[in-house]
Amino acid sequence: MNKAKEIIFTARMLDAAGAEKLGIVNKVVAHEELMSSAMEFVKQLANGPTLAYGLSKILLSKSGSVDLDTFLEMEASAQAVAFQTYDYHEGSTAFLEKRKPLFKGR
Repeated sequence: MNKAKEIIFTARMLDAAGAEKLGIVNKVVAHEELMSSAMEFVKQLANGPTLAYGLSKILLSKSGSVDLDTFLEMEASAQAVAFQTYDYHEGSTAFLEKRKPLFKGR
């Protein structure tokens, strides 16, 4: 927050490296690598446990607007839902079998 205020109040310009250093952007790549880097990231997400990602996004969006007890209840509910999914069981089984999981988004 302090860095954001400094940048806003001083109208300081940031280059890509400065934005990455402050965590404003996740990754800086050369222009020629942009599409391949973005597609690699998208494929990683698409091959992951998408339902768990969705639950995480909901929790993250609520984290700053509810009290701790409410958030912990929400988290417990999300975990209960996640533990019932195919992807949870696939992830657990793949871990025990020392193989890469094949998530299905269900």
